[in-house]
Amino acid sequence: MSGFTYDMLYDLYFTPERVIVVMVQNPGDMMPSTSWTTVFVSSPWTRHVEKEKRDEMTASQRGWMRDLSPDDMLAKSERNYQIRYNNVVSVEIKRGIFQSTIKFKTNKNVVYSFNLQKDMLKEARRLLEKSIPPALLK
Repeated sequence: MSGFTYDMLYDLYFTPERVIVVMVQNPGDMMPSTSWTTVFVSSPWTRHVEKEKRDEMTASQRGWMRDLSPDDMLAKSERNYQIRYNNVVSVEIKRGIFQSTIKFKTNKNVVYSFNLQKDMLKEARRLLEKSIPPALLK
């Protein structure tokens, strides 16, 4: 399952005890390939090349995760974290026109919010229904 903020891309791994949040794309990890001309006049070709590079980096990040345990995923990067179900007081899934949102509210009043592609909503709900008490799911 993938979730994203406006500029970062995360993969969400639902386990029986927690959600593992793994950052697979961070804009700060890649230097844009800009020249003086593209600073002032954006080039469709430059944007295309940069998108391909970001997609390659994301695929590479996902590649090393396939064989890792949840604990190893967390240890791999300080950007990765977990949301333990026993700390969650509610989970809200909202369907939008172009994308959907999943929010985890914890007992420490911290809210973790992720945007999901519209086609991932059913899968996210299915995985959550298997993992958390139904009373927490809105």
